[in-house]
Amino acid sequence: MSAVLGKAPNLTPYRFDPALYDLIILGTPIWAGTFAPPLRTFLRANSLAGKHIALFACCSGGTAEKCFADMRKEVGNCTPLSTLRLIDPLKGNQADAAGSLAAFCTNLKPYQAQPAE
Repeated sequence: MSAVLGKAPNLTPYRFDPALYDLIILGTPIWAGTFAPPLRTFLRANSLAGKHIALFACCSGGTAEKCFADMRKEVGNCTPLSTLRLIDPLKGNQADAAGSLAAFCTNLKPYQAQPAE
C-alpha cells in the first residue's frame, strides 16, 4: 500500500555518497506496479542531476514500463543508459536472466570507471 500512496519511509544510515559517482545503477522490486518506497526516500534525499543512470527491476511478471517511468520522473525525467526487467530471477530461467544482465552491462561499459595510471 505504501508504494501506491507514494510513501517515503526512513532509511537506515548508509555510507554511499552518490555525489562521488558519475554512474548510478538503481534497482528495485516492483510493488503495485511501481518502485519500492525506500528507493523513493533515497531519490528524494540525493540529487542525481547530471548523473548517468541505469535502472533495473525484479517482478513476478508483467511489464516494468510504469515502474521505470515513475523512477525516471522521481530522478528528474532522465533517459537511462540501460534498463533491465528480471522476472523471478531466483526462480526463473537463470540462463535468460544472465543473458539479459549481460546486455544491460554491455550498455554501461563505456561509463565504467577507468583505472588510474
